[in-house]
Amino acid sequence: MQASFSRVRTPNAPRAGSSLGRALLLALAALTASAPAADDAVLPSADEMLVETFPRGGRMYLVAYCFEGRNAHQTLGMLLTRRMARMGYGPLGFCATDYVIAVWSVSEARDVAALFDQDMLGDDLDHYTARGDAFLALTLDNEAGAVEPQQLPPLVIRYAGDQLSFPSVMARHAVDLQRTTVYVQGDSRAEVTDGWAMVDEDTVWGPAEAVPADVLDDYLADLGTQGTWLRTWSGPRGEGHLTRFDLYAPPEQHVADAVFGFDGSDQRQATTVWLEGGGQAAAWFLPLLLLGSLGATQRRR
Repeated sequence: MQASFSRVRTPNAPRAGSSLGRALLLALAALTASAPAADDAVLPSADEMLVETFPRGGRMYLVAYCFEGRNAHQTLGMLLTRRMARMGYGPLGFCATDYVIAVWSVSEARDVAALFDQDMLGDDLDHYTARGDAFLALTLDNEAGAVEPQQLPPLVIRYAGDQLSFPSVMARHAVDLQRTTVYVQGDSRAEVTDGWAMVDEDTVWGPAEAVPADVLDDYLADLGTQGTWLRTWSGPRGEGHLTRFDLYAPPEQHVADAVFGFDGSDQRQATTVWLEGGGQAAAWFLPLLLLGSLGATQRRR
């Protein structure tokens, strides 16, 4: 089987007028010039993207020259492999760099144009609508033009059942670690029952001069790479019981929805951040306001 080259139209393709785009396109021109058939020797225009497929070591490879940066390619890799699986190509893994994304699979990806159709986000919505789930869609406008990660406003959902499914799969579209806080209120303490793991931790240690919230985030990031939520607080509120869960996980961990249920316990608990050297940072929360951020106080002894 020979290598094949396809051109996919995209408004974000690198323009040959830039020094980086020109250098890379010249390199691609040299690559395509060695293609076995004249029809395969193609050079993408400014509104196209080059996609290469070829066999190697008993597997099929697809390489897309997107030039959008590693973070964007990491997210694209997860969307792309999900779509390849639905199309029956049997994806086995992918690798993202600043310039390209490479995917290896059992079968050759023949319909490249359909594979890179821009409605990839719609694929994951189909995941929910196909199950008959009801969901709430929010539109967020970045009127201030902020470039740093923004905290989304809290959302309160009242539900009469004994289990709640949180749409973790949608967080796979993030370009970096995704910080999530979920509060569950019911007759007893809540727990993660399916989709993800969960741990309780009474004490998290950090260096003496650290910021308590940063220490907790670092601990959550370690748990997040293992697909694990931290149950950070639980206690009575009004006539019910409120439980807080925190997650700080990379996009590739969001492969299943988190399902929350109740364990029948009214036990109180709270995660405390201790700083080495005698200081204690006692984590305190604001459940009444349902804030997504962690508050912390520090005292010396």
